[in-house]
Amino acid sequence: MRRRSTLRRRVIIPLALVFAAHQVAQGTGRSWPWADAWLDDLLCLPLVLSLALALHRRLRVRDARYVLPAAQVAAAWLFVCVVFEVALPALDAGFTADPLDAAAYAAGALLFQLSLNRGADRSPGPEVAAG
Repeated sequence: MRRRSTLRRRVIIPLALVFAAHQVAQGTGRSWPWADAWLDDLLCLPLVLSLALALHRRLRVRDARYVLPAAQVAAAWLFVCVVFEVALPALDAGFTADPLDAAAYAAGALLFQLSLNRGADRSPGPEVAAG
């Protein structure tokens, strides 16, 4: 159990630090066009879904082997795409729809699914019913 937890921390902490560093860089006027365009989109779902998984395990199912079902990961990707690439651009001219953003969200969802969405026994965990 400890080994998987350590591996998860070795992935999620650097992702969070990269996200934070990029936000600080943007706040100080530094700009890297590729990072400004897609880095936040790439990191969004791994960070949000990892938090959701941790909270769900701790507060709802109380099972460290629980993993988010692939359908929930896909639903999160679809939700983020609809909100940020369809709804917001339609409601506010300050937002721009970009199909490459949807691809970055998909890559982030895949990163989460393949490297972070694991049970405590170092394998894909059971999709435990949250009763």
